[in-house]
Amino acid sequence: MTERADLDGASGRETAAPACGVDPEFERDVLSGWRDEGRALILRNWQEFNHLLERSEALLEQGRYAHAAAAAQAAASYAVFWHPGVFHSAPLERLLHLLGAKALPADDPRGRDGGRGQRPENLRVLHVATQVGAVGGHVRMMWRWIREDCHNRHSVALTRQFGSVPASLGDAVERSGGAVSLLNHAPGSYLEWARRLRDRMNEADLVVLHSNSMDIIPFVALGGLRQRPPVVLLNHSDHMFWLGAGIADSVVNTRRSGRDLCVARRGIASERNLLLPLCLERIGRRQSREAAKQALGIDPTAVVMLSVARGTKYRSFGTQGYPDLMLPLLQSNPAARLIVIGPGGTVDWARAMRSAPGRISVLPETPDTKGYLEAADIYVDSFPFPSNTSMFEAGLHGLPLVTYFPFGSGCAVMGADSVGFDGSILRAHDRAELNAILAGLASDPERCARIGEQTRREIEATNFDQPWREAVAAIYERSLDLPQRVPEWTEVQRPGLDDVDVFQPFAFGNPIACAGFEDRLGVIQELEIRAMPLSHRAATLLDLARRRRLVHSDLKSSLRYLSPEWLSRRAQARFRKLRHA
Repeated sequence: MTERADLDGASGRETAAPACGVDPEFERDVLSGWRDEGRALILRNWQEFNHLLERSEALLEQGRYAHAAAAAQAAASYAVFWHPGVFHSAPLERLLHLLGAKALPADDPRGRDGGRGQRPENLRVLHVATQVGAVGGHVRMMWRWIREDCHNRHSVALTRQFGSVPASLGDAVERSGGAVSLLNHAPGSYLEWARRLRDRMNEADLVVLHSNSMDIIPFVALGGLRQRPPVVLLNHSDHMFWLGAGIADSVVNTRRSGRDLCVARRGIASERNLLLPLCLERIGRRQSREAAKQALGIDPTAVVMLSVARGTKYRSFGTQGYPDLMLPLLQSNPAARLIVIGPGGTVDWARAMRSAPGRISVLPETPDTKGYLEAADIYVDSFPFPSNTSMFEAGLHGLPLVTYFPFGSGCAVMGADSVGFDGSILRAHDRAELNAILAGLASDPERCARIGEQTRREIEATNFDQPWREAVAAIYERSLDLPQRVPEWTEVQRPGLDDVDVFQPFAFGNPIACAGFEDRLGVIQELEIRAMPLSHRAATLLDLARRRRLVHSDLKSSLRYLSPEWLSRRAQARFRKLRHA
């Protein structure tokens, strides 16, 4: 069994004092409470995570590999949903590596050292993702990457695909000469899908991991490879726990804060810790700002502050909510308006709306935000969870980007930053500074437009065309030249109790209310039940029903869980094909 620190109720690290740069008002009203409560939550999560990990280790030692895989998936999912004070787990990655080596049939190595030493042209690049949908920054990054990198052949392997593959991705892969593989549409579960993925990896010169933070399948597959190609991991969820820190040959970050956290908390060596701008799509304006305002029924003389993100990114903090941050400007400037797209129907901002009658609008999530972006004067990032994708979209519409970051220097990964707008973003560290920035922009339209144009030019000079293609070619060259990473997994980990840890449950944590460990485990089991072995699936479903732990369905509708994932996914795909025939 892997050695881990035994805390016996004590903290693994010294509890950190408030970091430099913390907003004193926010510290008093919010962060001090988060820090006290968060410390207890992290220690609880650490103990529960290790309980799940030890269960998987025991199953592996017993040779019950399919059950060990299901238990390992539960442990990984737990660490992502409920932060355990670590941003990677050496024991869990070691277990997945051993599981692949023991449970997968011997592979047929290609007799050469993967793609190492090759030049970054005419490569067979395999992109591995968990699932892709019609919306979301991850799939857009992937298909743009494939489209822009036209000198190499790209294929995609999806480990847990639900729904149809977006045409933009499928077309980009086809044009490059590659293919899309839907691993979970074939009979089996984690181990069978890992074997299929291992075979795809064996055919590649370079593997790029876009997979979800908790997806165990790529790492079981890598454990089953005796001779593997270089592995590049795209750090798309840099603020949370993810798998792969111990085996990726290089980690590609799109944020400097994410790159720094990889050094501080994941042990990634500097020569393997790389930086790549997001690959973006050009956005053209259809109408003037004044015309866009009129189309939305907004006074053309209004100063519109806009924010767009998923509803979960606008959680309340203390007794306040997101619009309270903008109230000083709304109350002092009669022309100011705030439009927030995303949390409509999920938040109660009535108090703030009464304080600025008729000038705060809250709308539900929608993919059609272009009219609002064209009407806006100022873009204000979501809070407490930033949205870099929305910041880029706003910046490309020529809007100045404003973000509120009260957490202090040790929590940079909790703020907004990304290669492309780092030089233009206006960052407020306290509420007085936020109000001063917003008031200054609202009172000086020429300066507002000038900063917005500067932001647009910075993004276009970094995240498009030849500059991006040169950046990704440099990533290939570095990754192909690096010696293969030799996993060690020897460190004894303890949970961190720094601010970046203890603030996690409140800024980023799982929104599903769970009273205890059995509830948290039930959430994970219900999400994964269709991928479990048949006997395990039936027993788990009966247990969840008996304990009334079903979260996403009632007992009657939950009977569909008895159907394995591969069968339901294959049937859905065939139904879609017949419907569109």
